[in-house]
Amino acid sequence: MNTQEILTRLNEACKLCENKHDAALFEELARELREQLRTEIARNAGNGNATKTLRAFLKAQKNDARESLRYPWIDDQGRECYCDGYRAFRMNNPLRLVECPKNAGKTIDLGRIYPDSLTGWKELTMPTIAEIKEHIALQRANGVQRRAVLWRFGPNRPTVSAVYLLDAAMVFPDADRIFWNTIVTPLVIGGRDGDGLILPVRVKGETQPEPANDEERKAREAYDAKQEAIRREELERAKAICEAHDREHAANLQMDQAAARCQVLEKGVKNASNDNLRDGLMDQLTDARREFARASIERHAAILEYDPDVSMDVEQFETLMKMLYGELAA
Repeated sequence: MNTQEILTRLNEACKLCENKHDAALFEELARELREQLRTEIARNAGNGNATKTLRAFLKAQKNDARESLRYPWIDDQGRECYCDGYRAFRMNNPLRLVECPKNAGKTIDLGRIYPDSLTGWKELTMPTIAEIKEHIALQRANGVQRRAVLWRFGPNRPTVSAVYLLDAAMVFPDADRIFWNTIVTPLVIGGRDGDGLILPVRVKGETQPEPANDEERKAREAYDAKQEAIRREELERAKAICEAHDREHAANLQMDQAAARCQVLEKGVKNASNDNLRDGLMDQLTDARREFARASIERHAAILEYDPDVSMDVEQFETLMKMLYGELAA
């Protein structure tokens, strides 16, 4: 049993103890254990380990419904990016811990989420790895689940997950500052090897302070305007994707109907009793094939709206062109 586990049990005993003398004794023992725990953590805190932290990050992501977030990806500036929707890291020098499959799906454009500039943003002192670990250990000893431990930077300042803050400190151990704009916008941490984002946690009763000066007000307004533009663009994108799915569904129905007509007409052409009947059925078959080709092209165009990487193979394209221009024999 380690020091944290002993302290956890002692804290539980303190809560249940009704004898004042025993309660005071338990509290004194708990105080000594807290000091011992702080000493142990400070001795073993280390200087951070980005590789180990990011491996654990990816392991936690392996069952995420968004396959694109299960792997790191390289952005247009050559940085290796990690994101789980709550925090993000951009590494200047890729670690290549795992390769991202080509069919993993569209990644997040982190450049649209990070602020263009930190001008007007406020600074906070970045706590050390030892301080964060100590805080988490003491909170856990008081019965708080690890994922529920919060780090409060102070009144009218943001609050974040202590675990996420620890991960950021481990990935960027040289970072001594963390930047914030409002209590509801992501915090930015930068280090020699890259930078990261952490979403804040909304805490009931906490309010957003007024800007301290014009520079801070302009920075906040610029960031809010950028986020609003992103939100509107995402809404338009979602609308376009829904419309594309509707067009794809309609095209599928047209393809099924045209294919059924083609099948019937092909049999008719094959079994025609005279040339005139055969020629008439052949004209109808050509029209049905054109309908199928148009619907197939429309379906492909609709799919491109939400999956721009999809491609049509050469043979399929040639067949559709022959259908469209009536060059297929019965």
